[in-house]
Amino acid sequence: MLAGFASVDITPRVGSRLNGFIARNSESTGIDLPLAARALWLEEADARALFVGLDLLGLEPAFADAVVTRLAEALDLPGEAIVLACTHTHSGPMTAPLRGLGPADGAYLAVLADRILQAASEAVSSRQPVRLRWGRAPLAIGVNRRQPSPDGSGVILGWNPRGPSDAEVRVLCLEGGDAPILLIHHACHPYCLGGEHTLISPDFWGYAAAALSEPTPARAASAPIASQTVASVSLISSPSRAL
Repeated sequence: MLAGFASVDITPRVGSRLNGFIARNSESTGIDLPLAARALWLEEADARALFVGLDLLGLEPAFADAVVTRLAEALDLPGEAIVLACTHTHSGPMTAPLRGLGPADGAYLAVLADRILQAASEAVSSRQPVRLRWGRAPLAIGVNRRQPSPDGSGVILGWNPRGPSDAEVRVLCLEGGDAPILLIHHACHPYCLGGEHTLISPDFWGYAAAALSEPTPARAASAPIASQTVASVSLISSPSRAL
């Protein structure tokens, strides 16, 4: 199998509007950590696939479809072999309209499309033979926030430790290139920074990626790419605890 990885900066300008919280009453005032588009190319015989992880809240279907079409044409790849996945950070730019926050940032989206194509092209160019490893480990950073209301009439946003949540992290490791490529999967709502914060940030997924990208005495640097979010599971320490 061949695999390639590339990461391209997609941080918006300071002063741009941030998506995710209606209660946020200020434009972005600085950068906590840069945002990235991380592309993973996989190739085995005639089968090829592209996965692009984005430090963004989400994408409008029309924009995502247009980007997939562009990638498919540029890389001679079927559209169904392309995945665009957002980490769902609540401290990124307006890539999709959200009620009470206004429209998507068209100027940013034009740049974003080019950066996604750049990341994908660089991933293809960097492909090398790899071997696959798979692992999982316990991880409990989230709790279900769909709390039954006290009167039993419905559900409120709150604290429901008995509700479904993800209790492990799953990792696909591709070894053999300059650095291991890690495809990471864990379901949790990434909004460590609440609506009172005005810094551009990839949230905890960005910090995880940054930590794994740095070499330590115990391991080499790696190239982490992906994540999973689920709205019903919030961080154990998050703004939802105040609801």
